[in-house]
Amino acid sequence: MANTHHTAGGGWRNRSKVALACAVVSVTALLPVACGLPGGEDADAAAPPAASAAPKVDDAAAAKQALADFQAASAALDAAKVEASLSESSKTYYENLRKLALTANKATLAKKRLVDQVTVLGLRAGVKPDVLRDGDVTQLIEATLKSQQGAGPGTDDLSKAEVAVSGDTATVTDPELPDAALQLVREDGAWKVDVRSVFDMVDGLLTQLSSMHSGGKTGFVEQTVAQQVGGAAKARKLWKPVGAGD
Repeated sequence: MANTHHTAGGGWRNRSKVALACAVVSVTALLPVACGLPGGEDADAAAPPAASAAPKVDDAAAAKQALADFQAASAALDAAKVEASLSESSKTYYENLRKLALTANKATLAKKRLVDQVTVLGLRAGVKPDVLRDGDVTQLIEATLKSQQGAGPGTDDLSKAEVAVSGDTATVTDPELPDAALQLVREDGAWKVDVRSVFDMVDGLLTQLSSMHSGGKTGFVEQTVAQQVGGAAKARKLWKPVGAGD
């Protein structure tokens, strides 16, 4: 498995992003580098929820606690609590990636963002086909967490994190790297982690790295995956969709 968690360097922001991706889409198994740059657009995600209430005085503390609870649930391999920590739009994003893993061929995937390509191949490599086809979100998260066991991000000290609240969106940043931000959204009065902000940052990094790869974007994706699945031949096989009953 990629040493993503250990190459990320210090700071809660990197491990938080890895925790989110790990818990939701198994992407960290296929990323050999730290995620740390903003960028990209989520092609298939649902629109963020509209603001519905003015922020309360303690919203910043509540959002920070929600992120801490998510981290603790990930470290404890508690799939149900991880799922409960995620926004509805995050779950929709995940379901879209699951559909791609089941049905998208190489030509279709090549039109998606790099982070989505790598994640879909990661789902095909790391999740059993029956769980990928028929499992609910909790089961998919559980399978992902177990596949990452022993290399998880653990928990982080959020005491120095800065939280800015605007309506029903909270942005959590590292004071030393204000451009690297994680977002939470308020749903039914509770703060939930928005995984799309994670994927935006990861995609920005992957796009920069792919620009330096001699094999272009497809070659970059294949090389990234090959390092984790045992070679180029195995990686190339993952372009084939799992299918409804293969």
